[in-house]
Amino acid sequence: MLNALLAIMRWLIRTREDTRFCRTQLFGLSRTVLWRLGADLAEAGALDDPMDVLDLTVEEVIGAFDGTLPGSGPCGLRGLVAVRRAERDRHLDAPPPPAQHVAVLASGAAPRSSSIPASPPPTARAGSSSPGRPTPAGSPS
Repeated sequence: MLNALLAIMRWLIRTREDTRFCRTQLFGLSRTVLWRLGADLAEAGALDDPMDVLDLTVEEVIGAFDGTLPGSGPCGLRGLVAVRRAERDRHLDAPPPPAQHVAVLASGAAPRSSSIPASPPPTARAGSSSPGRPTPAGSPS
């Protein structure tokens, strides 16, 4: 029984890794295709530089070829690229966003933040109605 489970797990892991590898290959192929399409658009005069294709979405690039891009024409793609380049340049001076990960110490515990008190929460005291919440003096608990 254990051998059968191990065989299934090996197959699932192999499938997962094969899928990741194929996705990586697909990204590389897609990048190459978009660079070539950018070169064609630049040659046709729709873009100033072939690498301007990096400021466009896939739908916009394909729409430029099949005529489904609204406001298409030489000014349409150039205008989109100019707007997106200006937006990207405006964000260059912005501070980076805060880290979204939590470091783990060698002990396996997450480090304490400076905003979290180092002491444990108060425990129930005599005369309190709930743990950590003392009742006012003289009131029934």
